[in-house]
Amino acid sequence: MNKVFFALSMAVIFWSCRQEPTAEQSAAVAAAQTIASSRAEQVASSAPVRPESIDELDDSKPAPGQTATTTQRILTMMAGQTSATPGSVACVDISVKGFEQIIGMQYSLHWDHELLRFREVKGFQLKSLDAADFGTRLAEQGVLTSAWIEDSLRGVSLAAGSVIYQVCFDVKGTAGKESAIKFHNQPTPYEVIDRTENILAFEGVDGKVSIR
Repeated sequence: MNKVFFALSMAVIFWSCRQEPTAEQSAAVAAAQTIASSRAEQVASSAPVRPESIDELDDSKPAPGQTATTTQRILTMMAGQTSATPGSVACVDISVKGFEQIIGMQYSLHWDHELLRFREVKGFQLKSLDAADFGTRLAEQGVLTSAWIEDSLRGVSLAAGSVIYQVCFDVKGTAGKESAIKFHNQPTPYEVIDRTENILAFEGVDGKVSIR
């Protein structure tokens, strides 16, 4: 985990020296991006056993090895709510609040795999974010991991409530069931960093898919 943000910090330092990147600065950014794009998959390969129920997930305490925050600022990520019929596709908006001059973040997203099957992430509205920033190795178990770095390391600011992507599922469950869409700090711990290398707190607001 810390490799991602060590690389980010080095790239930020390089970038702050000049307005235009040198070959060394560009290499540092590329290295940070490579680490971020593969980080979710690397963490997933050694992930702990998933609790039997999504309701058992508790992120009130920091995950092992999670970097301590260095500011009182909070980045809030919010999963939307939607309803769908059995056999259809349900897409949930993921939006943000407190997204100011952010250059990198990582987290995990969980759902009830008995009711929903991961289909895709789409509708990217955040600079430098694409499908390569998501780890799907544990998707069959109801876990999606993500690690994102903004390409230029200049920082991105978004208005509160901005939707940055959608996560879509094939609905497996029967009518009357519902699955939480829950942010969690395992297997990929929460991390948020801004352009001045502050480590922000992460707050997740859970969403829901109701089957009708």
